[in-house]
Amino acid sequence: MVLPSLLFLFSSFIREHEVNARELYRCGGINLIEKFIYDHKKRAFETSNGDYYGLGSSSIIANSSVCALLNLWQSSRHNFGLEITIFSRLLFNIQLLLGGLADCPCVALHSALLPVLSELAKLNPDKVRDCVETRELFEFVHEYSGNSSKT
Repeated sequence: MVLPSLLFLFSSFIREHEVNARELYRCGGINLIEKFIYDHKKRAFETSNGDYYGLGSSSIIANSSVCALLNLWQSSRHNFGLEITIFSRLLFNIQLLLGGLADCPCVALHSALLPVLSELAKLNPDKVRDCVETRELFEFVHEYSGNSSKT
């Protein structure tokens, strides 16, 4: 549960603290978190075919990860640039969080994150349209549809 803990820690540093939020944005902290998630996911697939992908290995970890992502996003809302970066590079980064997982047994993140993303898209349609490429969503759907034809 390293990643949820890290996200909660970042959230506590930037919540209602403009200087820390600005520095996190200025220094590319969200890009580092994105790379951390990508590298962790890549290692999990290289070593165990994704069986131990940390964000989705259990429903408890998946729910904690989703809560941590939402907490980070909510904590950043006072800094527009940071909020948009978190929204697009982490929260709605479909390929980073959900892509490539259709074949692995640890899809708990899908069941935890997809309803949240759906609700956020309903509540913030303009922000989602500005931040999310539909190509990524279609690739994700294609991955699932291709996988379902194998069974």
